[in-house]
Amino acid sequence: MMKIPSGLPPLLLLLGATPRRLAWANFLPMHCNLPLLDPDTSCVSFSSMNYDTAQKVEIECGTCVVMDAYGDELMLEGGLDVVGRLIFPASRSALKIVTPFVFVQGELIVEPLQDKHAPQADRLLEFHFVGTDDVYFARHHNQTYEKCDGEGCNLSKKPFVVAGGKVDFRGLDDDCRTWSRLKSVDDAGAPPLPVEDAPEAPEPPGGCSGVLVDESFDDAPSEDFDGIDAAIAAVEDGYYTVSGRPSGYTGPRVHLPIDCITPNASYVLRFKFRYRHVTPAEFAPPYVKMIQYYVGGGNDWISAPFIHTRGQMTNVGVDEWHEMEMALEFDEIMANSTQTSDLTIYIAPMTNEADTIDIDDFLLELAPPEAFEKSCGSLLLNGRADFSRRHAYPFYPTGGLLNVASDGTGPAGIASFFRSTLRSSQWSSALSQDIASACLRKAAVYDFSAYVRVHSFVERRVSFSLRVEGGDGGTVEHSIVECPPSSGEWVSCSSKMRWEEDAVADVSARLHARRPG
Repeated sequence: MMKIPSGLPPLLLLLGATPRRLAWANFLPMHCNLPLLDPDTSCVSFSSMNYDTAQKVEIECGTCVVMDAYGDELMLEGGLDVVGRLIFPASRSALKIVTPFVFVQGELIVEPLQDKHAPQADRLLEFHFVGTDDVYFARHHNQTYEKCDGEGCNLSKKPFVVAGGKVDFRGLDDDCRTWSRLKSVDDAGAPPLPVEDAPEAPEPPGGCSGVLVDESFDDAPSEDFDGIDAAIAAVEDGYYTVSGRPSGYTGPRVHLPIDCITPNASYVLRFKFRYRHVTPAEFAPPYVKMIQYYVGGGNDWISAPFIHTRGQMTNVGVDEWHEMEMALEFDEIMANSTQTSDLTIYIAPMTNEADTIDIDDFLLELAPPEAFEKSCGSLLLNGRADFSRRHAYPFYPTGGLLNVASDGTGPAGIASFFRSTLRSSQWSSALSQDIASACLRKAAVYDFSAYVRVHSFVERRVSFSLRVEGGDGGTVEHSIVECPPSSGEWVSCSSKMRWEEDAVADVSARLHARRPG
């Protein structure tokens, strides 16, 4: 985006995503614009020309047009080609021109404002360049030299081109002094990660494995699985099925080995589920619940101790397999067999109508060791979705489901990728990860890159941001990048993020990815 707040001399300019040089010095002023040298040349208003803004708007050679549009935006979907003269007068109103390109083969003039005081928000002129397609420039037939004929010259994306013309931007009167601060772009580098933000990978108790449950149901399952009070709970064709459920609070259940649980450590739970034999077409995804039985009697039916809360989800259809992953953390009492006599996790549809629920590939284990190899030099872990055992952890969604897929449809050269499904709110983050706020050193520069694919009938964009919560500022969202639109195809996006804030204690930071709309 280019703003015109102050004085600039005439210039030769080519701006684009990938700058390319036109035929240098082979574009000249055109003789058809000679009448414009007459100071008495009359001009017409932009609105009187009734331009079709869906097509390229061309200010014809020898014609003088004064911009009189006003309002929030002037959308020039087909671009702007100033072959004659276009004037933004001193009496103009604020205007934002949205266009894929600007060509100047004649004159583009921005007159100084009548009021010499600046800034004047109600007079601000902006050019906002949009589009992802390459733009081609073809010379006007009155150009002296035959350059950029035919299809023209490829200028890449979002170009501002002056070819034989003149740009006269006079944001302020000639008598006004103008100056700009130079902004430092030095990289302060990553700070060392404090010890408290870099815990060692947890270890299981002596004689135990870090895996609490790992069941594929290819054979008869261990006696640790049951259906609580369901009529049927058995292995069927390589999965575990529970039907004849007396209430919404019953479903597949597993008894955990209490003495092998590491308290206050991150565990990853992942399983597949499916509803069957029901009349309604769809249901909410099941909930993960626990029953904790105490030594000496009594029990609690509680939600599983999630590290991240479950967000909003869309319903799932019957006879569809879905995969759910989440992170849990057991407290000291849950991991102490002198206080807890039995600890169970069960999968609850929370409705009686979902008569049959199947589960498969049930895994509960300590978070992978790679998740604890933290440093401030790399803010995100598992960015290539290549942690052992196909875990998405430490990424998580704030709505819907997040899993790792490796079905051969990823970007070239990438075997695994994250897949977000069942999101019901545009405000939910498809991909989040907590970041050590101590790593956010002022003036540190971070590189961000990602491949994104949106499954949609229309093109949609995905944006990434850094959300900081706490301190005195509440929640502040720092934009990282907005990716190009996608509709079934992979697109790449990258950006540099320079952290400009002073270090603040007692804040939390996380990556936030969402698809608006």
